[in-house]
Amino acid sequence: MLTFDHLVHAVGCTPKEAEGKMKELGFHTVQGGEHTNWGTWNSLCYFDLSYIEFLAVQHEDKAKKADNPLVQETVEKLQHGEGMLQIALRTNHIEELAVKLAEKGLQVKGPFEGKRMRNDGHLIEWKMLFVEQEESSLKLPFFIQWEGADEDRRLDLQQVGVIAPHHNAVKEIQTIYYAVKNACETVERWKEILEVQVTSPEKNKEWNALCQSIVLKNVNIQFCEPIGEGLVQNHLINDGELPFAVEFQGENTQKKKQQILDGLYIY
Repeated sequence: MLTFDHLVHAVGCTPKEAEGKMKELGFHTVQGGEHTNWGTWNSLCYFDLSYIEFLAVQHEDKAKKADNPLVQETVEKLQHGEGMLQIALRTNHIEELAVKLAEKGLQVKGPFEGKRMRNDGHLIEWKMLFVEQEESSLKLPFFIQWEGADEDRRLDLQQVGVIAPHHNAVKEIQTIYYAVKNACETVERWKEILEVQVTSPEKNKEWNALCQSIVLKNVNIQFCEPIGEGLVQNHLINDGELPFAVEFQGENTQKKKQQILDGLYIY
């Protein structure tokens, strides 16, 4: 079963600066490390094993030559401005998933290996799988398989302080919101490819959009199609079909909304 792993938020500032902005909102955020092969670096904000990655370009020349599609997308995105970019889904069977996606007629790239050195000298390793897609259409998520069992990773991340309580009482990521041209078509495509459950369409009056979700084990991915002027239409016009907001579940009954680094955080 596929699980939501992380949301990539491309930032034009340094990971340290992104960490500071999130801490101001009460989110426990830490430095990740450097992807020396790709010319990128990051900071991380964890909710159990799911997290938000603030990904920045450290060495532009190296990043532009990287064979990693996510790095290429990040370089492209940051030429037009920062903001939420992509999501990753976690699997424990990435080779089998690659075969399955190919059987559905998709062009896959990978799996290939990733690694970065954590600031404490610990080497983090994983495998990534991408689906090649047309530039004009909404990109499918990429897929990731981490080295080691979830229980061992959770314990390690807790021990080094990467997973820790958030001062704003947020507990988990609830929903990732995408701006799309056609919510129904998008949901049907993702349902067929990812083999997930979906919800019925509903109108979001505040955003003036028609919205429908796919349901993962731990997070909903909601696609919002503008039906008139408003937040979703603005994001679609300015940024294209990309994630634009993340909503959290926590102890706060009155949720706050904060635009930060060109992404909307609802907590």
